[in-house]
Amino acid sequence: AETREKAAERLNKVDSKSHALSRLKKSMAKIKKDKEFYGYVKNQMKASFEAGHVKVIEQGQDDVPENEPSWFLPLHIVFQPEKPTKPRICHDGKSKVGGRCLNDELLTGADLLNRLTGVIFRFRLGEVTVSADVKGFFHQVYVDEKDVRVFRFWWFADEDCTIPCMCELRV
Repeated sequence: AETREKAAERLNKVDSKSHALSRLKKSMAKIKKDKEFYGYVKNQMKASFEAGHVKVIEQGQDDVPENEPSWFLPLHIVFQPEKPTKPRICHDGKSKVGGRCLNDELLTGADLLNRLTGVIFRFRLGEVTVSADVKGFFHQVYVDEKDVRVFRFWWFADEDCTIPCMCELRV
């Protein structure tokens, strides 16, 4: 059976911390060239902090117990031409460091998705059809305290985005 201890053994051997910081600095150097887009990125991150989705890890509180996994996710900031005021700030779980990536460590479950043909046929069963798009769905599910250390990333402690600070994604 897979355990947190086994995942910690594999993940904690790799320096994902430096890799994620390097990626952030390179990304921000590009983003700062477009002042308007830079403002949107900062506002989106500010909203994540205010909503409690992200927690800053203070110096001295960044220790990880030996048997718990830790990982730093590089940020990948995506610009969509059809939504210029809403950049997508993604946490790149597929980014490899030393041959490892967080996505390879995640446990998979059963396929719970419905086949499209079944969904279409069920539309005909009732008189009324209801569909919804749950805004911010993934930000409504909080990560177990034992697992938050694998969702660490770097952001900035200052308004000018020059002083990196360690953060944890709580959702």
